[in-house]
Amino acid sequence: MLISSWTPAGSRSDHRRRDLAIEASPSGGYEPIVVRCPANFTIRVAGTDSDFLGQKEADYIAQKAAKSTDLWQTYLAGVGLADFDVANFTTSNPVAGETVPNIGIAMSGGGIRALIGGAGILDAFDNRNPEAVNAGTGGILQLANYITGLSGGSWLLGSWATSNFPRFTALNQTVWRLTEPSSYTSWNSVKRYPKAISQAKRKSKSGFPTSLVEFSFAPFVTTAFFPKVQPFTFLTALSNKPNVFIWICFLSVQSYILSRHLINDTHHGSKVLFSSIRNTTEYLNRQAPFPILLCTSRVNGVSEINSDTPIYEFNPEEFGVCHPTLKAFIPLEDLGSRMEAGKPAREDSCVQGFDNAGFVIGASSNVLSQPGFRKFSWKNILPEAYDKITNHIYDEAIVPVSRLLHKIVFLFPRPKSAVLKQK
Repeated sequence: MLISSWTPAGSRSDHRRRDLAIEASPSGGYEPIVVRCPANFTIRVAGTDSDFLGQKEADYIAQKAAKSTDLWQTYLAGVGLADFDVANFTTSNPVAGETVPNIGIAMSGGGIRALIGGAGILDAFDNRNPEAVNAGTGGILQLANYITGLSGGSWLLGSWATSNFPRFTALNQTVWRLTEPSSYTSWNSVKRYPKAISQAKRKSKSGFPTSLVEFSFAPFVTTAFFPKVQPFTFLTALSNKPNVFIWICFLSVQSYILSRHLINDTHHGSKVLFSSIRNTTEYLNRQAPFPILLCTSRVNGVSEINSDTPIYEFNPEEFGVCHPTLKAFIPLEDLGSRMEAGKPAREDSCVQGFDNAGFVIGASSNVLSQPGFRKFSWKNILPEAYDKITNHIYDEAIVPVSRLLHKIVFLFPRPKSAVLKQK
């Protein structure tokens, strides 16, 4: 499925000027900061049907549904169903899941193919696409209350949402630029490797543990899709206290790679937070589906992901998991905070700015956590080298499935121990 390259005259510069992603990093860069915790800050335990959804999410869906009467009337009238009373179907007080359907759209993974194919499908559901309206499919996107994505699907949704939910043709022209060549073996990329390594060393000198992955993989991946990016910095010290840190892994590098191509921002997404989506006009006006990015965890040395594997979700309001062993959520802007028994470990143990948009997208699409192939082949030498260097420390694991498994890199503080005593 192809995305049309046509855009109205003047729309390229207008889109980039109007819909730049919102820069909201409290540190002014990629790194989070440690702050004093807000009053009455706790982890939300989603234990019953009455509090299963966060209040802000529930409010968003209710408010969006309440504004959907005209959208439903327009769409159904355009479809031209026989023997169907549109006026009777669209009540004056629509409620999602009760008086009107509660539509959700799920976008699959599959790398750049998932992004391109998914964008084409969603554009065919968009009422801003005249051809889609004429075909009777335009408008479904606006009727949807939810949209989810993982891996390549999260690339699509993260890029779309941080850019204020524009037409996908506009994203293709101004942000993705899919026709531009890029190679990690080109001289423009290779000559930047020493600078990338020196930046990783700077992080180490700041008192942070630096993974071997950053030194061995950074040269290969940081400039593979960043031939024009200015020298960037890795996650730096959060405070002067040596025991306060956030685990850094290859995902920090991958975040820059993704942001360069997906985030509509002049600083390559280093200052853009996923929580800043809620300050976009489309989100504030309840005109876009509620976006949720998904990711999962992997046990050390185990490739299988099954129905018992916890699935974690990022939305503009919260991060958490509905898995019965945890069922806990934290405000997205407070992600990274150290919690005990559902409350901050200390008054100064809270973190802000951890939810960098590229980091969140990367957490949903980190394919390098897969165990390497056991049989040698030249095409698999890079994954094999990754496994050897990292000793199977898989950086997609978010929380430990078992505390007995100690070789897991935690992308986020351990939420289970942060909640258990409270429950």
